[in-house]
Amino acid sequence: MQALTVDELPPCSFVSLYQAGEGIYEQFDKVLVIDEGRQVYFGPANEARHYMMSLGYADLPRQTTADYLTGCTDPNERKLAEGRSVENVPATPEALEAAFKRSEVYSRMIAEREAFKAATERDQSAVQEFRDAVAEDKRRGVSKKSPY
Repeated sequence: MQALTVDELPPCSFVSLYQAGEGIYEQFDKVLVIDEGRQVYFGPANEARHYMMSLGYADLPRQTTADYLTGCTDPNERKLAEGRSVENVPATPEALEAAFKRSEVYSRMIAEREAFKAATERDQSAVQEFRDAVAEDKRRGVSKKSPY
């Protein structure tokens, strides 16, 4: 997936949480799961658990979804579904990334990104409004070129 530049991003928030409870996790539209620097899932937060289960990881109902997802990337923590083994479950970062890139979720996220880019190209006023709001919100002393 090609990364978007700061200028191409829609109004959004990026959050990294440690041990996020289920109530917090449910507040997010999308989730990104990274394993050793590889994107192994990016898509709707409410579909992520099912996606990993579809790959052959066992559902661990007493785990929050956030813990479950990170556990699937940890060789010492993950559990495979009954009847599954490392021979038929993507278990390395490279295999997880390849499986994701073949998935319907990946195709949908690419299509969503392309639709967003096309919409912003058609409506530059929304982009300018966002840039103006960011510039207005900056504290004095922060460089105008700073993304923060």
